[in-house]
Parts: sequence; C-alpha cells; structure tokens
Amino acid sequence: MLKGITLVKNEEKREENLRISVAMFAYNEEGYIGYALHSKGKQMHYVGGGSDELVDKVDLMSILKKEMLEEGGYEINHIVKLPNVSTITPYPGKSIKSKARAKIFTGKLVHNYLVKIGKRNISRYAFDGESIDLIFDKTIDEQIEFFERKEPCGYTLNNLKALKYIKDNFKVRYGLK
Repeated sequence: MLKGITLVKNEEKREENLRISVAMFAYNEEGYIGYALHSKGKQMHYVGGGSDELVDKVDLMSILKKEMLEEGGYEINHIVKLPNVSTITPYPGKSIKSKARAKIFTGKLVHNYLVKIGKRNISRYAFDGESIDLIFDKTIDEQIEFFERKEPCGYTLNNLKALKYIKDNFKVRYGLK
C-alpha cells in the first residue's frame, strides 16, 4: 500500500461506503489520448466522474457517456473496460466537494476505461467549470513519463497504472500513438 492507495484485484469485492467513479482515457481518430492540463500545466487530468448513488444502483455506462458529454463535449463510439486497473483512494481530497463527500464515503473506487471519442457535441458540453478542453498532442509514452516524474498519490498511481496497461494491451491493436 502506498500513501493510502489500494490497487483492486477483485473488482467485485466492494464496500458500500465507497463512491463509484470512472476515469476515461479517450483517444481520437489519429490515435492520441486526450488530456487536460490544470494548475498552470503541472497536473494532467482525464475525463471522469462518479455517482453518489448506492453501489448496487450505479450504471457505469450512463456515467461514462454523461461525463464525456458534459466534461469533454464528445460522444463515445467505443468503450473498453480496463480489467484489474481499478484503485481505491481514501477521502478527503483537497476540494470542497471531496471534503463534503468524506462525510458520506470513506473513499472512492475508480474504474478505468479506454474510450474512442466520436463527434463533438457542444450542445451537451457543460460550461460550468466542470468542462475541460482535451488536448491531443502527447504520445502515450510521453504521458507515462509525465506521471512517472510525479509524487505517487491516488490519481497519479491510477493514471500511471491505466496508461501502462493501455500501452501494453491496446497501443498496437487500436493504433495509439
């Protein structure tokens, strides 16, 4: 265990007090995985979100589609679940939302997906601060190198593990850069 992060092997074994979340590694027609930069370029993020519903009521496919439309403004053409690449991260984080959720949940279970984006759908794009502009200019190796230079924490380990899994299992198959 590293800094309170648990790598999940058996994804069916869950606790009811975990918030179910998704992280999407969205690639475009050219084979680049899109990301967004925050904190003046020091943090790389991917589209994601979650549900505050009870575990047995969570519809992950609906969350994926909703979050990609709201945050990224894209429709999804293809979805691949990344098996055994889920992480459990404890709450609270630093944000106000995270601190509020810490009163309900002990942590979040993040499921990771590789998704191929389709056409841009600006009509569903959220202009409320939740939206991100995806950048498609770094290869998967460059993105892995970015996270390898970061201090190991929840989102860094989650993203690094997912990107390495994508590289090893899908780079050639889907023509990823």
